[in-house]
Amino acid sequence: MKTTLFVYLLLLSGFLFSQSVLSPALVSELGKHEGYYINVNIYFQSHYDINELARNLDAKKASFDFRTKSVNDLLNKNAEISLSEFAVCLDFILNQDSRAVGKIKFFRAANALNIEIKPNFVYYLADQKSIRFIDINSARYKIIGTERVLSSEPKLVGGTEPGLKAINAHKLWEKGYTGRNILFLSMDTGVHATHPAISDNFAGNYLPLSQCWYGIRNPKPVDNAGSSHGTHTTGTVLGLDKTTNDTIGVAFNAKWIASDPVASSDSDLLTPADFMAVFDWVLNPDGDETTSDDVPRVINNSWGYNYDLALNFGACDLPEAEILVTIETAGICSPFSAGNEGPGAGTTGFPAMLAYNIVNPMSIGAVNGNSENFPIADFSSRGPSLCVEEEGRLKIKPEVVAPGVSVRSASGASSYSYLQGTSMACPHVSGALLLLAEAFPMASAYELKLALYETAIDLGETGEDNIYGNGMIDALAAFDYLSNIYTPAPPITNEYDLSLELTSSEKSFVCQDEKFLNTQMKIKNLGENPINGFNVKVYLNEVIVCDSTINESIVEGSSFEFLYPNLELSAGENYIHGIVKPLEDLSEYDRFNNGFNHRVFLLSEVDSSYYQNFENISNLDNSEFVIINPDYRTTWSMLNWGENDEHKAIGVNFLEYTPKNWNIDDLYLPEITMPAENDSMFLSFTYAYKRRTLNLYKDSLIIEVSTDCGLSFDKILFAEGGENLATVEGNSNYKFYKPIEASEFDTINISLNEFKGEKLVIRFRTKNDNGSVLYIDEMKIGVLDNSSIYSNKLVVQEPEIYPNPTSDIIFVKIYESEEFVNIYDLTGRLVLNQKVYNEISKVNLGDLTEGVYFIHFINSGKTKKLIKK
Repeated sequence: MKTTLFVYLLLLSGFLFSQSVLSPALVSELGKHEGYYINVNIYFQSHYDINELARNLDAKKASFDFRTKSVNDLLNKNAEISLSEFAVCLDFILNQDSRAVGKIKFFRAANALNIEIKPNFVYYLADQKSIRFIDINSARYKIIGTERVLSSEPKLVGGTEPGLKAINAHKLWEKGYTGRNILFLSMDTGVHATHPAISDNFAGNYLPLSQCWYGIRNPKPVDNAGSSHGTHTTGTVLGLDKTTNDTIGVAFNAKWIASDPVASSDSDLLTPADFMAVFDWVLNPDGDETTSDDVPRVINNSWGYNYDLALNFGACDLPEAEILVTIETAGICSPFSAGNEGPGAGTTGFPAMLAYNIVNPMSIGAVNGNSENFPIADFSSRGPSLCVEEEGRLKIKPEVVAPGVSVRSASGASSYSYLQGTSMACPHVSGALLLLAEAFPMASAYELKLALYETAIDLGETGEDNIYGNGMIDALAAFDYLSNIYTPAPPITNEYDLSLELTSSEKSFVCQDEKFLNTQMKIKNLGENPINGFNVKVYLNEVIVCDSTINESIVEGSSFEFLYPNLELSAGENYIHGIVKPLEDLSEYDRFNNGFNHRVFLLSEVDSSYYQNFENISNLDNSEFVIINPDYRTTWSMLNWGENDEHKAIGVNFLEYTPKNWNIDDLYLPEITMPAENDSMFLSFTYAYKRRTLNLYKDSLIIEVSTDCGLSFDKILFAEGGENLATVEGNSNYKFYKPIEASEFDTINISLNEFKGEKLVIRFRTKNDNGSVLYIDEMKIGVLDNSSIYSNKLVVQEPEIYPNPTSDIIFVKIYESEEFVNIYDLTGRLVLNQKVYNEISKVNLGDLTEGVYFIHFINSGKTKKLIKK
């Protein structure tokens, strides 16, 4: 009765007093969650005002370092007070109902808290003076819609994209400003870190991954969008393929870090809490508030949600976007795409539609940078802002425009494509801001953005308007504008430059007898002057294991060998990070090449027998297996099978690969020692696979063995692909295949008798062709057991080749002692012949051009069509 009365009073109090504290979206949801938790974000009153801090920092002309530290200090003070006050509320609620609250997480950057709570307690919270606003934590942010125009090959050597010249980026290059030593953050769908136009610029090559990648969707850097949206925008900011000098980016010597909260479709939307977590990380990526060189100077934001959805959310009054004031106060530039809802008036999306000042948020429209007069793109969202009532500059949107039509940039793992949208315009602005930040390190984020805004080239109607804003950005004019306020910092020269590289083995995994690594490093003086002493630190899994000061000089052009012996690895994944710094405070030509970051796996070890049915494994990351996933995308994972998912297996869902790029993924078993005497040792496993459709989408499975801990895999134990991989009849078409019965699995038994007394590393390798789903179960190394409930694999005696099509090699499987293979082109000309032997052999097609061939088996008289891609 007491609890009932309390709830009634809460509801009455809420209806009378709390409506202005609760968002309309939350009010409409409260009645729908009776008896269940509702997920809400609570925004607290801030005792220390970020706007007052901003004014003080501006008056002092504070440095970027001082700004970031001051902002972090203010956030910590507010957090301490807010959490202390909330603790009283929480105690009261839990005394009423011990199960009233679920998960809780606090976000410093927004002075906000995400909580799972029973709805009847929300009104109580809304009446607390310490609480400013409560909103439902619903999914809402995604990329500003883009249109893929066409794919393309890389341009000729020395090419420069026209949009870069349209904004006069090349004029700053000529002055020596290229973004060197400036850090950029891609807050997008993720980034393909291995793309050749941006791979060298990834800060994670030199620094711990935890301060270079904040993955919400994926623990490793990868682009989650089929359009490679985040890779494309990052390429426009700083891309340059050094092998061809193909310049696609504005600030091609900047380094990048990234996060992946932005969705590419409605089904992948994340919540404000997810974004607040990213912003928390942005303000302190390395976890050390005494440093600022880890904090990005510019964030690109080609995301948001459209204006009508924003109005439905009451977005103009949502405090979640006020985090942008905090970001700007910290010295970070954070421009936003205006949206692609044009050409109607008032179509600027959220948060670009807001206006905390005339350049925050800085909204970016799109023009055709390939055309001399820079016409506005039809799709580019227009102003005025629907969040500003008073007429004036604050109401006008966008602030500026930049090239956003048919923009060519990085796509996929190594290709290029044209995309268009304000998403493509925004990174031109981000790149220009990086160039200006290099030239004017003392300028605030507001001043850097204001310089582009005030010097933009007027387009359309005379003066600022709701189509072009203040006009097309001009990096050179902005440079001249800032030169009237600050003396430009001279482009850094190669006077001092200390580098560090790992020179000992860079194997991706090691065995137990290599558990204690001798870590050999080379310290080079790449500069023009001697370095008089330096400090070397070595970290293992972000724990410092070595801190050594060397009081020796390294003259220019020379190097110093440094050895840290017996670095003890842990089972599974390990990261070794090294960093060297001069003892003197020197401005280095490249502040990032002072470090390296190397990942190495330590294989576990088992004796002469091994069995795994996967029933007790929930996560492969914590298992005895090592997975090498070069593209950080789809790979080996745990899969369920059976009528009610009652069984577990390991496998690969080839359907998930986007885009298809013949992706290779490796699964390594623990190292195993074969007995010296036993003659009946076998590798046994069961597998299930259903083809997608006949003669297409031919995935492959290859099993190889190494006797030298992975230095070479010369022996192929098993190789199947295409039609021959199938264990059941029929096609899965585009559906996810899941075995229901054990009879859908085939059993493979492979003799290991030739490896008596040796240590083996067995590798299961898959090659993707977007076919179907592969399941592997009942994995065993030991004496052959014929009591399996699974069906035995029937051996097809006809010669087999796979994968087909292929880009490099094929595997030839025969059932005779030897065979002669001839390969002919379409004219009948013999282009390759090779002798192959019993079981499986490799045939290298690397010297053949792409096209159709015929492979003829002389002994059996069989001929098959072969496609080289």
